[in-house]
Amino acid sequence: MTLGDSITQSNRENFGYRYRLWTKLIDDSRSFDMVGSITYNFGGNPSWPQHMGLNFDQDHEGHWGWRTDEILNGRLAAGSLTEWLDYYTPDVVLIHLGTNDVYQNQSTTSTVEELKQVIDMLRADNPDVIIFVAKLIPTASSRNTGIIELNAEMEGIAALKSTAQSPVHVVDHYTGFDAITDTYDGIHPNAVGEKKMAENWNAAMWTYLNPCIDGFDNDNDGFIDFTADPDCTNPQGSEFPSCPGNSGPDNDLDGMDLAAYIADPSGATLADFAAAFIRTDCP
Repeated sequence: MTLGDSITQSNRENFGYRYRLWTKLIDDSRSFDMVGSITYNFGGNPSWPQHMGLNFDQDHEGHWGWRTDEILNGRLAAGSLTEWLDYYTPDVVLIHLGTNDVYQNQSTTSTVEELKQVIDMLRADNPDVIIFVAKLIPTASSRNTGIIELNAEMEGIAALKSTAQSPVHVVDHYTGFDAITDTYDGIHPNAVGEKKMAENWNAAMWTYLNPCIDGFDNDNDGFIDFTADPDCTNPQGSEFPSCPGNSGPDNDLDGMDLAAYIADPSGATLADFAAAFIRTDCP
């Protein structure tokens, strides 16, 4: 679930980072379902292109103009987080909240406490929920000092609230984001900014959700880690229990074998290997 304000919701003229992230998840062959009580952008929907023959999963909880306390307590006839959670239970939540708090003169202290309450509310719905909380993108106004001040508290929130059962990870959207060139109005991301945000979210999820399926030997056992070893704990060789070959370079120079994947001495493609062994988890 993507949870936030207008930066998450986007508007009729812009696809939004949610769409950019959705395409990345599709490209990475992720199995997922976006959830949320809203299916539209502010003012109407853009014409989102299909990706890989699929229609955009529009569900989200991005609320234009809302502060963190309003996410908690709701607005008249618009619901609140506890009410929305009656209709779905997210396993992973991406939170980008606090920009309106800064613009509407809420104190950093109050916003920090409200973000902690959001985490508690999500856990009441799912004790195992995995939470990614954002260091906010910058703004082009003098309000950016408040953004910086709030961002400085995010690591502390994560340290205090994170547990083994329900970890809280910080995703830095501030660093490398230019409020002049990456937004269309000094606040909301344009296409370039949306892509940067999507990349940051996606990279964080790859790092923390599946640390040993990135095509590298993370557990240093001499075998490439893939879906058979999602926790980096299986013994030597178990990453490819019945997949052909071991890790190696592109020995036959057919362009199909990366050093991070299996050797292909016969010149067959990776797809050929997967089909021959009826293994969807073979690279």
